[in-house]
Formats: sequence, C-alpha cells, structure tokens
Amino acid sequence: MRSYEKNETAKTQQIFSEILHKHPHDVALYTDASRSSSGVACAVVGNDLKHIYKLNDDTSVFTAELYSIKKAIQIIPTLTVNIRKAVICTDSLSSIVAINQMYSSNPIIQEIQETITKLKDKSVDIIIIWTPSHCDIQGNEEADFAARDGATSCQLVKTFLLANDLKAKYKNQLKQKWNRHWNLQATVLQTFEKTINRTTYTHLRRKDEVLLRRLRIGHTNITHNYLLNRTDQPICEVCNVTVNCGPHHIKGQEIYTRTAQPQHTRQQ
Repeated sequence: MRSYEKNETAKTQQIFSEILHKHPHDVALYTDASRSSSGVACAVVGNDLKHIYKLNDDTSVFTAELYSIKKAIQIIPTLTVNIRKAVICTDSLSSIVAINQMYSSNPIIQEIQETITKLKDKSVDIIIIWTPSHCDIQGNEEADFAARDGATSCQLVKTFLLANDLKAKYKNQLKQKWNRHWNLQATVLQTFEKTINRTTYTHLRRKDEVLLRRLRIGHTNITHNYLLNRTDQPICEVCNVTVNCGPHHIKGQEIYTRTAQPQHTRQQ
C-alpha cells in the first residue's frame, strides 16, 4: 500500500478494504496519536467504543502511538463478544516495525509483545495492520479526530515519561539555551550561521563540503596564513580593510574583476 500516492484516495481505500477482507476478524480497532502545542494525546476507536488518553506534554508521537496500540490490545479481552481474531489498525509504520523487533528495550513495546503472546496462548490472534493516513478511511479519521480533540479537552491520565523522551526534552532545552547564547555572539561565524543547527550539503562530496564551510567561516589560507607566518594581517586592495573572511575575499575579487574588465576592453 505504501507504493500508492495519497491523492489516489479511492484506490487506497479499496486496497485497504481488500487487506482487511484477507484477515477475517471479530473486531477491528483503530489507533492514532496527536502532538501539538496544546498537548499530547492518543485514542482507540472502533466496535462502538472510543477511548482517549491524554499524556505528558513531553511525550513523543512515537511513544503516544505505541501507547495507543498497547491500550487497544488490552481492551480486546474486556469486550463482551467472544473474540478469536482481532485487527488493530494504525497509521504509524515505525511502531509496527519496532514491535516486530525481537529484542527491544522499549518498555511499552515489551508490554505489547508480552500481551500479544499471552492472548495467543488463549487462542486470541492479534494482527496489526498499517493504515494510510488522510485517505478518508473512516476508522482512522475517527481516531485522528479523537486524538487531536483529546489533547485539548481531556484531563491528564498518564504522567509517565520514557527515558528517551526525557532525554529528548533536556537535549532540546540545552539546544535552545545554546542557540540563545549563540545569537548574542558578535563573530564572523554568527554572520553565516544564524542557528546552531548543522547545515549539510547532501549533493556535495565531503571534501567539497569542508572546503565550502571553511570558505564561509573564513578559515582559509588567504585569511589566516599571516598567523602562521607571524606577519601583519593582509589588507584588501579594493576595500582598504583587513581581510578577515573568505566571502570578503570573494567579494573583493568580484569587484576587482568588474572594474578591470572595462579597462581590458578599452585596451583592445
């Protein structure tokens, strides 16, 4: 299903329906998660039920998606009908991939795997199916709306925070602090790098990327050779100021070329 474009909604819906038909089931539950400035929440809908869980604001979407899948699996044994096969539909492909890993250190994934195994021992099969998002698949749309609504309207029901999410929180805080400090610096480097985020040039070889970066920040033989030779800092012949960065040298060369070209033409 991943090979189809999202704008092919009707075809995607048909394929998803065919996949569900290939897996006969007694119940199908849809899960989704939402993270915004309003908060984090996840939801489980289907079989005339709707469960919404508001999580800690620092919870990642990945963790919220996993939590909704875990709750869906835990809900299945509580249903009154005699269930032998259940389908859980999620639009989080990364969650499905993670759950399929044999040895995971993630506690939520471990709970999911353990619960699936216990239900399997009781002759209850759990099948997790990837559902494309934003394709007007009813269950997925209902879960998406419930999760987004839960981030603002529900009371916090779970205060847990995984180590990876906590690490990401403090890493982001340190990065913001570093960035604020960086913005207060009055250096040549700050002129070209407005933030501390790394700028990459994917179309360049590493050798060329290093050359371009050194040229941008002014760490070149032209601008810093005087330090090694213990001589005076070079003066730009065009601007009559010290050459302290590579871009200044390039700009000076452009000015020199533009001023020299007409003279060359007149000589001809």
